[in-house]
Amino acid sequence: DTEGLELAVLGGLSETLQRWRPTLFVEVDDRHEEQFVAFCRACGYGIVETFKRYPVNTNYLLKA
Repeated sequence: DTEGLELAVLGGLSETLQRWRPTLFVEVDDRHEEQFVAFCRACGYGIVETFKRYPVNTNYLLKA
């Protein structure tokens, strides 16, 4: 849980994501959803499922 810094954290993991292609479970502030989806597409990750527990963010299950 990075409190709105999820894109910065994922960007810092870009080499790891490209090399190992792990399955990810990420909580994203709704205000960053558009940028997050674009990041996923650019990295070759698909959204498998979403979970909405709180009104201000969404959890995403991602697979390469």
